[in-house]
Amino acid sequence: MRARLIPVLTMLNGQLYKTTKFKNPVYVGDPLNAVRIFNESEADELCLLDMGATGSGSINFELIAKVAYECQMPLTYGGGLGSLEASLRAISLGVEKICFGSLAVTDPALIYDVSHRIGAQSVAVVLDVFRDSSGTYKLSTQSNTVQSDVSLEDWLLGFDIKAIGDLLINNVDRDGTGAGFDLDLVRSIKQLVGIPITFIGGAGSLDDCRKVVEMFEYVGLGIGSLFCFKGKFRAVLINYPDKAGREFVYYGAPKS
Repeated sequence: MRARLIPVLTMLNGQLYKTTKFKNPVYVGDPLNAVRIFNESEADELCLLDMGATGSGSINFELIAKVAYECQMPLTYGGGLGSLEASLRAISLGVEKICFGSLAVTDPALIYDVSHRIGAQSVAVVLDVFRDSSGTYKLSTQSNTVQSDVSLEDWLLGFDIKAIGDLLINNVDRDGTGAGFDLDLVRSIKQLVGIPITFIGGAGSLDDCRKVVEMFEYVGLGIGSLFCFKGKFRAVLINYPDKAGREFVYYGAPKS
């Protein structure tokens, strides 16, 4: 058991883009090429979220099959999974975990149904979280185009967490900023969740990642910009930490 460093790739129209606070998408490449790079780098897992399929339900199953075939690590897919049939089809293509977003807020019954059919270990939920003016963490849906009045804490208390095998917390306010993970958010739910949890949003360095691991030892760290860009000018370069960098995050060992 140890922490996990997970590239989180967001897709639009079959290509990879990286957003900042869910806006201003920047093209970062072809998903299959990215998968090959992460294969060579021995990434812990890979998470592919199709923002274009969210809301439209138009899922590129052909591309998912190609990614799953190429991927040599556990693969999570999310986006457009609005029915039991679509969920079962994604799993049949070789995806280890399917990930639900908006439905976790609007129709959790479908998630329970899917979980009953394929097992909780193959089901994940990603929650898009923002902090309102009062400091309360609230949930948004439809790729952050709809802000709900549901608080993160209320959702955690009301959802049957045993129905899923992984919970992803996607911090909208930190997305693509490199400002570091929201440690207040980490603290606020550390004692509320008894399943594997992954925090997404804000990673600007391996030091940022290590800070979360020190608080939440077996956490997943979902990372986009840090693994897509290099340098102060944010040149597009798909990358993943070397062995020394990974061990620093996992165990606090020296990076060199």
